[in-house]
Amino acid sequence: MRVFIAGDTHGNTNWWLSYLLPTAKAHRADVIVQVGDFGFWEHEPDGITYLDRLNREAAAQCIVIYALHGNHDNWSDTMRRYGHDRDDDGFVRVRSHIRYIPQGHVWTWAGRSMRAFGGAYSLDKEWRIKTERKREAAAWSRENERRAAGKAPRDVPSFADTLWFRDEEMTDQEFTELMVAHIFTVDVVFSHDKPRGSDPGLDLKNEPACHPNQDRLQLALHTHRPRFWFHGHLHHAYTQTLRSGDDDTFTDVIGLSCDDAARPRFWRPYDCWAVLDLLDDERMVVTTGRLLEELKAEVTPGLPADDGLRTITLAIMRAKRGTPHEEHDGWDLPADGLPTCGCGEELPGVLKAILDGPLR
Repeated sequence: MRVFIAGDTHGNTNWWLSYLLPTAKAHRADVIVQVGDFGFWEHEPDGITYLDRLNREAAAQCIVIYALHGNHDNWSDTMRRYGHDRDDDGFVRVRSHIRYIPQGHVWTWAGRSMRAFGGAYSLDKEWRIKTERKREAAAWSRENERRAAGKAPRDVPSFADTLWFRDEEMTDQEFTELMVAHIFTVDVVFSHDKPRGSDPGLDLKNEPACHPNQDRLQLALHTHRPRFWFHGHLHHAYTQTLRSGDDDTFTDVIGLSCDDAARPRFWRPYDCWAVLDLLDDERMVVTTGRLLEELKAEVTPGLPADDGLRTITLAIMRAKRGTPHEEHDGWDLPADGLPTCGCGEELPGVLKAILDGPLR
């Protein structure tokens, strides 16, 4: 099973249609998991249009999108509308090919256990609340003018919970209840925010107000001890290996960037996605978009880029684990030193760095 994981999309229809869906299709993904700030905004007409159009395109490609919520998703509204309609795996059916992953949900794909944690703290909270109040005041001003002109009164809706959502992050009590409900290890975690212990290198959301939610996720990391942890929120891509247990248990944390409309400086489109292969022999292989892009010009000519990359990644994993000599799809794996291709040529230079990186 092949899972395509996408970073923040913020309701950006064109980003999905022009880049993410074609990229997922090119890599023959079976499903898409999106890690929050997806665009659950059906309290606005544009939010409904976004989901309807994205659903049509996903249906045309016969792929289902599973999205957890970010701090800018109106997930409570989504649950009010659709929470009663669950599929066989417990996901909320929002559209025929769009699912909402409920907070703390646990499920299994291809024999691997997964869990999701949505939400984060919004550093622009005060601006959002202030803007909501300005919009409501403007709406009342227009209504008062109508009434002064002798027109029949009309209701003015509240603008609260239209830009800032008060349940944007878990409370300590909610988190405790989720952990009590499932305290066992899992193979993969998807979240919007990052665990506190990871160091992205460039973290503009490393403020004291952000730390409580990240501390909760750090505790989840040490409790669940997943092999891989994917998240968004930072609009910055990185990969880091963290010790997640008292023994030799490690977790690869993969942060994904965002859509083109919210792109930060030095943004690249391939930083916003990764692919997780769940192989039949219980192995799991992660390929980031950045790594694939770097390898495009270096992989052996004639070898399909994505499959060739995964073959090489498996070789590297074996080499780092010190496995005996083995041949796998044309790549020789010596007991020591770098893997070489079948003709004896050493692996491309970018791959040498991976031997010291987080992929194991």
